[in-house]
Amino acid sequence: MSPPVTYRPAYIGLFASLVLAVTCNAYLDIEYGTFGFEVMFWTTIYFFTLRVAWKQAGQVNEGGRVWQKGWIASVLFFTLVILIPRWGVPRGVLYALAAMQASMNCVTVDRRRFMMALMVSAVMVMFATMHRRADWTMIFYLVPYLFVVVFTLVADQVSGRVREVQRDGVGQNITGGQGASIIATSATLLAVGLALFAVTPQVTWLSLKWKYGQLSNIGILHGTDKGAVGGILESGGAAGG
Repeated sequence: MSPPVTYRPAYIGLFASLVLAVTCNAYLDIEYGTFGFEVMFWTTIYFFTLRVAWKQAGQVNEGGRVWQKGWIASVLFFTLVILIPRWGVPRGVLYALAAMQASMNCVTVDRRRFMMALMVSAVMVMFATMHRRADWTMIFYLVPYLFVVVFTLVADQVSGRVREVQRDGVGQNITGGQGASIIATSATLLAVGLALFAVTPQVTWLSLKWKYGQLSNIGILHGTDKGAVGGILESGGAAGG
């Protein structure tokens, strides 16, 4: 049986991960003026569905199942009526996955479902980064996403360890140090990752230009490199993804 997840910071991290993942996809439509609405729409949905899960305190109850079934019916309706007709394939399918995760959030009360939700967020982020309208400015959403994912994983592990210690009857008053240990561990992991990134061949800091990946003219005064312009305008609105 998968261990229950009842630690609030872990749910906060999962919420931020899902919101930032769907924000990366909404960013692809930023030129059409729907970015703010899309982000607020998904933020509201993920907040209320994860709140349903957290209030169940690690054990699925009838209320959670009712919410899940209701969301599944809504997902099927919006996928056929709104998502696929508006965004087409594959982006409409990606948003359907995001909506389906909202229904699963209602019963995300154990570690197995918790990790599955994080994996869904990673799939959404990878899809966004590989899209033809993605450019280097998406990094302003990718970096916070990486941070909150690390924070979420550490928070889940720390809370699990605290439960084990308390179950053994040792250290009943150690919960006060959880926050500091989570932040310290997250910072250490990110620092190690940054160090590894720094010692490997990377794009130069001045021009961010390399023979692989997206080109950019950042750091070049009045410069315009071929292929450097991100977010090429397309006709037909957001349809067709």
